[in-house]
Amino acid sequence: MEKARLLVLLLAASAGMAQAQEALPDKVAIIQQAQQLLASQKSQEAYQLLRKAESRFGGDPQFNLLLGRAALAAERPAEAVFALERAVAVKPDFPQARAELGRAYFYLGENASARDELNAVQREDNLPPAVQANLQKFLDAIKSRFDASGRRLEYYLRMGGGNDSNINSAPDLSEILIPLFAALGPTQLGASSRELESGYTVVEPGIRYSHPLSSNLNLYASADINDRNATEAEADAFSTRTTNAVLGLGRLAGSNQYRAALTLQSFTVAEDVYREQAGINLEWQKILDGNDRLSTFVQYAVLSYPDLEFRDGDQVSGGVTWMHGFRTGVLYSGLYAGDEAVDDPARQFLAREFAGARVGGQLNWGRHFIFANLNFLTSEYGAQDTLFLVTREEDYRSLNLGMQFFLMSAGRVDWRLIPEINISSNESNIGIYEFERTAFGLTARADF
Repeated sequence: MEKARLLVLLLAASAGMAQAQEALPDKVAIIQQAQQLLASQKSQEAYQLLRKAESRFGGDPQFNLLLGRAALAAERPAEAVFALERAVAVKPDFPQARAELGRAYFYLGENASARDELNAVQREDNLPPAVQANLQKFLDAIKSRFDASGRRLEYYLRMGGGNDSNINSAPDLSEILIPLFAALGPTQLGASSRELESGYTVVEPGIRYSHPLSSNLNLYASADINDRNATEAEADAFSTRTTNAVLGLGRLAGSNQYRAALTLQSFTVAEDVYREQAGINLEWQKILDGNDRLSTFVQYAVLSYPDLEFRDGDQVSGGVTWMHGFRTGVLYSGLYAGDEAVDDPARQFLAREFAGARVGGQLNWGRHFIFANLNFLTSEYGAQDTLFLVTREEDYRSLNLGMQFFLMSAGRVDWRLIPEINISSNESNIGIYEFERTAFGLTARADF
């Protein structure tokens, strides 16, 4: 009797388990539901749905591919790697899974593994152009990362010249009325204080160095000198030299990149140092997906004027930039703002607050490209100007347009030709600070 009762209970339990198993959604239904959730931008829900079914269907390559895609969309690259590695292990000839695995490695900062997977997929025959373009974007991004190719030393030399319609950024005025001395009548402006046109030559050498300290930590440094000399004798006083140096550390953490750098700059006018600047720059960049990235920065700098010590002070600034890559180029837009303080309490009319916006982009065809950059900057100064008896306000605009033509490679040297035009203007409530300026240039660049 007891044996019969036990047999009945076992049969009932087996039937209940079978009914429960039949009540569970099948693989096709789960995949369809997950695909609908992903299409509706509900990546977290899709990931959780597939994660719960992983114990049942985790041996199926197609299921693992979808689980990996959902994990990437939900910003879980480590989980995506586990699922996609299972898919590739079961089905090595699976380019879709390898492409997604390359993306997952990329977001984890495992650049060499990401490069290997994406290169393997790129060698596949009959890939659609859109897929090829997307793979190339990731490969280009990997190439640009500091530790993808180990220690690197690169240097370049740019040389050329052009014509500048207003090399001293001066107003088109012959006289100006200074309110503090209004009783004396207008003041005549000397030749060097009026708009002055001149040709110019430019020589710019630069060097870049990076060295990986670990798989995701990188030391980098750079230096460049821009020597811009006026060709007209009367404009020689406005020849300039800008020297920059940077030393920093970069760290990759998944889809995030962090940088901290010490910066130095010296600006010389007519062989005399006009301004020196030393600061620290902090930057965070977030890769949103294969096409978009967001970056922010904060910078603090100490400003020193060797011959005008009353202008000494410091500057704090920050900003955010969004960049979108597409098949044949890139677009970006950004906002920035800052405060430039002056130490001397009696010279607060030289201090200013500023804010601006930048938009631009690059359009590629082959190894050539067109570029455009537009900048807006508004400044409000800290106190009434002692001569003009108003608080200075300015709006600055500039547009830079150009092309870069790839000429040839000779050994390890790539040669390019760069024609460009820069148009700028400054509007101010004090006439002496207003100007319009147009510069045309043609330079050759050699990258070693």
